[in-house]
Amino acid sequence: MSIQKQLDELATLEPNWDSYGAEPIDQRAIITARQMIDGICVVSLNDGGVQIEIGCVEIEIAPQGHVSTVCDFYGH
Repeated sequence: MSIQKQLDELATLEPNWDSYGAEPIDQRAIITARQMIDGICVVSLNDGGVQIEIGCVEIEIAPQGHVSTVCDFYGH
């Protein structure tokens, strides 16, 4: 299921959706999540891995599957 469809489903949750008194998902949170998704960039790495960029956060996935993250608040 795509992330957009998952957000569509979350947006329809009613009060008490978890049977523990949960609040419905605020539409501002849905809007912000959609904006973040639109800003995702996926690039190749010269070592055979993949890097996912979301704003200042970089997630590197090595060829062996190891994951590392960096958040560069000052570089962007």
